[in-house]
Formats: sequence, C-alpha cells, structure tokens
Amino acid sequence: MNAKAIECLLVTANCGSVFEDPSRLLENWIAEFLSHVKKSKPKFIGLHLQEVGGKTYEKSMEYVEQFIKIMCESNELSEFAKIRIYLDEDYNSAEHFTALGNLYFVHNSINCLKIWNFSNHEFEDVEGKTIQTGNIESVATKEKAKFPQQFFPECKWSRKGFLRTRWNIDGSTIDLINIHLFHDASNLAACEPFPSVYCKSRRRALIHTLERIHNDQENGLVPFFIFGDFNFRCDTEGVVRKLTTHLTEQRIPHLKTDHSKVQFRGADGSIQLTVGKKEFTHIDHKIFKEDWLKKFDRELEPLEDILYEFPISFSPTYPFEENPQLPNHYMTTRCPSWCDRILMTKSMKRLIENEEYTEYGIIGKDICMGDHKPVYLKLYLKTNQGKINNCDHVQSTKEGCKQNLNSKINACETCSKHMNKVFCEYSMKPLPLSSSKINLSKNNHMPLVSISVVDADTLNTCMCKKISDFENRTRKYINNTVNEKVCSTCGLIIKKQPMLVSKQVMLGDVIVNRIDSQFLSSTYSSSPSQIRKLNDPYTPESIESHSPQPEMEEENFINNTIEEDDSIICDVIKHKTDHICGDNILEDVDNSLQNFHNLNHSVSASQLQTRLEILRRESQLECSSKNSGSGLSDLNNKSSLNSKCLCCSCAIL
Repeated sequence: MNAKAIECLLVTANCGSVFEDPSRLLENWIAEFLSHVKKSKPKFIGLHLQEVGGKTYEKSMEYVEQFIKIMCESNELSEFAKIRIYLDEDYNSAEHFTALGNLYFVHNSINCLKIWNFSNHEFEDVEGKTIQTGNIESVATKEKAKFPQQFFPECKWSRKGFLRTRWNIDGSTIDLINIHLFHDASNLAACEPFPSVYCKSRRRALIHTLERIHNDQENGLVPFFIFGDFNFRCDTEGVVRKLTTHLTEQRIPHLKTDHSKVQFRGADGSIQLTVGKKEFTHIDHKIFKEDWLKKFDRELEPLEDILYEFPISFSPTYPFEENPQLPNHYMTTRCPSWCDRILMTKSMKRLIENEEYTEYGIIGKDICMGDHKPVYLKLYLKTNQGKINNCDHVQSTKEGCKQNLNSKINACETCSKHMNKVFCEYSMKPLPLSSSKINLSKNNHMPLVSISVVDADTLNTCMCKKISDFENRTRKYINNTVNEKVCSTCGLIIKKQPMLVSKQVMLGDVIVNRIDSQFLSSTYSSSPSQIRKLNDPYTPESIESHSPQPEMEEENFINNTIEEDDSIICDVIKHKTDHICGDNILEDVDNSLQNFHNLNHSVSASQLQTRLEILRRESQLECSSKNSGSGLSDLNNKSSLNSKCLCCSCAIL
C-alpha cells in the first residue's frame, strides 16, 4: 500500500424516514454511522444525504440542526477540523428545493485541501468549519440544480436534482456529486416490459446530469464519483415472471383502479404473491436477499461504458422496515431493489490505489436505519495526480502533476465523441409520458380495445350511420367540430361514438348497452393457441365487487371504465388519422373491423340472461310511458324502429 494514499469514506443515505420518526430512529442512525467511521479510520469523509428533514422539512428543522450539531461535536470526528456542509433547506422555493445535503469531514493530517469556486472558476483553500444552510443558491463552492419539470413523471414536481462539489485532495482533483432520481409511483405500472416508464424517466434525468457535467466548458471535466439515491429498481416484470412460474393469476378489482391488485396462487389455492400500486407481498420475503435477484438489476446497463460500479455483494438497500425491532425485514410495499449506489467515471479508477483493498457495502446491517440502508465505499485515493485527463484509455504521466489545477482543458476528442454518441442515443428519445405517433408499418392491426358494441342508453339513438363516412366524422371528432345533432336519414339523435360503435351491432335484435359490453368485450388475442389477457394492470377482468355496497360500487366502476375506454379509442382514432391518407382509409378500417370480429368473446349464460331480462323490463316500462305521452306520433313516424321495440318486440301503438 502506498503510504501517500489517502483513506476515503464515501457514504450515501436517504434519511427521510429517519427525520419523520426521530425519537426512535435518529439516535441509532447517528450512533451506527459514527461507529462505522471509528472502525474505518478514514481521512476524508463524504456523506451525501437525500430527503433531509423528511417529507415536511418545516416540521423537522430542529432535528436537522440537532443532527448536524451531534455529528460535528462527536468524539469520532474530533480530529476532523476541516468541515464543509451544504444543506438545501429552502422548502418554500418549489423551483429550487431538492432536500439534498452534502457533508464533508477532513482529517487534520491532510495538509493540502482545496475546494472549487464555481463562480470565479478557481480553487480556494479550505480551513475551519463552514455550514451553509437555508437558501444556498448563491453559495459559490457548490453547483446545485433541480431537474426540469418535464422530466418528472406525470410532470408532478418533486424534490429531485443533484448537488456537486469539486475537491483537490493532496494534489488530486475529483468531483463529488449527490443525486436523487425519481421513484416508482405504482408497482402495477412498473410491471410493464423493461424499461418501465419510471426507468425511462430516471435514465433521462441521469443522462441530463452527465451531459451537463461533460459539456461544462467553464469548469472543465475531471474524474468524479456520483453517489446518492438513484432509485434504481429491479425489472419488476421479470421478477414477477420469475416468482409466478406455474402460478395462477387472479385480479382483484376495486372502485378506484389505483387500488386494484393482482394475486398469484399456488395449486393449493394459497396466495404466493400480491402486487398492488403500493403493495408487493411475497409469502417468503427472505427470498429477495438471494443472488438470483441481481440479474434483474438492469437500469445501469446503457451507461456501462461511461460509469463504473464495484461489484455488489450486499442485499437490496430498500425498502426496509422502519421498526427498530425488525432491522433486517423488508416492507411489503415494493420489490426490494438496490436504490442507493456509488458510481464513478472509469477514469476515476486510475486514482484508486490497490482496488483489492476497496470495500463496497452497507452500514447498519443489523440496525434499523430507516427504509434505506446507507451504502458506503472505502477506498485509497492516490495523491499528487493533478487534474488528470478524464479518459480511461490515456495513461497518467508526471506532466499531469505539474498541470495547472485551474485548467479547463481536460477531455480528449475520442472520449468526447463517445460520450456525445451515448447522450444523443438516449436524450433524443421522446419523453416517457409524451404522446408519440403510431407507426403503421410496424402495427398494421388496430390495437385491442375493450368496447366493441353500441351504446344504446335510449331507443332514440341513431343506428343507421355507415362506415362509409367514417373519414369525415373522424376528422370532426379530432377538431372538436361535431355540430350535427339529428340524423337526416332516420331523424333520430346522433350520439358522439367511438370508431367501432358507428357500425350497427345487434345480438338477436337486442341492442347491447354499456354494461353488457363489460362482459361481451373481453380482450383476447385472435390466435386460439395464444389466448391471453391484454396486459393492462389498471383494468380488472370483471366488475365483481367485494365491498359492503356492491351495487353502488359496480355502477361507479362501470362508468369509470367506460370513460377510460372512450378516451383510449379516441386516442387510437387520432393516431390512425395522423397516418392514414387517401383511399386507403376505408381498406384499413375494414381490415381493423374484421380483426375485431375475429376476436374470441365469451360471456356466461347467467350474466347475459340477467341483463336481457332487465332490458326487457325497462323497455316495457318505457313503451308504456311513451304510449301515454304526447310524443307518440313522433315515434310512429321513425322508420328505423319499424313500429316495434327492439328490446321486447312489443308493438308501439
């Protein structure tokens, strides 16, 4: 071991839950961290915190102050006289607040210590203790940014961003970057094929950060560590598929689609796995500590040429129970994942002395540290390396030690081209939640939808509109210019319908209404050998209710589902008309309709019989009412009804 190498301890910790329950967790957290410092005996400590103060910072400010005071005055850190602390506490500023905290403690044995000034682009000496809190936007020795609002899933602005500092430690220059990326809001949405919409959002924000640092002309580029709560999640769809082999899937619907669940049962009927929006319950949660889960940790794959991480030998760092009595147990809210990571540029490896002495693990394995276990990296940093070229293929030379520390030229053309290629490949992709046009060359068939029958809430609805004028009506729907109220052919009311329902669909002279469409329109693949459900985690398979008020819940559930389906079909129409042109539109529509008629539909006899009986009673009552009303003569003049009720075939006199 080189006697001049400096022992460094880098730690990342999401401490939000600790500040939300300080009476039970804060003291133990501090004690365990200081115990690890005492055992490691580092000379430079970099502690990156996320969610400082918890969800409501204003209620936890006193505990944050107490936390800083205990840390600075502890015996374990008594020989660390050079301290720099940055706490973003301006919680009233929605456009700036990140709740990030960077804490640095430097041992007295390090004589040459400098920190970069991002305003005048020069290093300045570090002496004594400086704590920057509150609004730190004007502090020059850090760079802080919140991610653009369009990067946030569903554009719901939260406290996500990065906080960077630059150090020269005994002649070697490095950047230390604290980062907090987006979480998974719903396990159901995360079950889509990898990469999920949340994974794409995280990747986009991370690439945005790397690109910003790489293209920083004013401050130049140096090797860096980037460590924080990346919120990297395992490939949830792959994990579920692995865990549910030979199991039977059952959907549990709810009034609110967000509360729907999917259960997987064994041959004996026992529940093995339950997946809900915020539920991920397995019969044996210890299984997630086994090595098989690592192959589903895939979010870093696209950036492996840029970022490096030492091999992971510890269990997933999230989500642990917040109960001091259960320090090793995972909560049943999310699929356990390695959210907290310490990454570096590949050039950073050239500054590390003897990698075999490097330690990468977690703090508080047997102590409750909140829902996140802190992750640490212990390494030995080479000294007097100067501001080395940030390219892993360029060998370090003695000239690097003599290089001006304030130089901004620090990247070769080869690496710059490679980085820009990677950034362009991913950053130019559309936002995960933005609308994108459907490519008909890859998808010649209309997507499966869950409405394939007409809405006939009243018998006064026009049923004679033909497919032939589909193109004109579609354009009207898109431009919101539908002004036609009465059909010129039959004189009945024209109701605004989605694409497929404009063609008359009858079932034994009985018009099927919306409720029946829930049973009749099951979305299966057209291939009998590959019958499968459409992968829609938010749509239950049936409207069977398990609540104390099933009838009311059923009605609300049906109405909500119909609204969602209508919007889906309208979107399909919009995308199709963006691409379909000229005489091909009728052919495409006919082909799409034919594909729908070929679908396999099934409905139980009891369900259909019940609905038909209800329709017949309602029709009889309506007929009686109309016979005694003043509108009788108008009804008799409408040829589309053929003087008979279509539901019960009773004559209209």
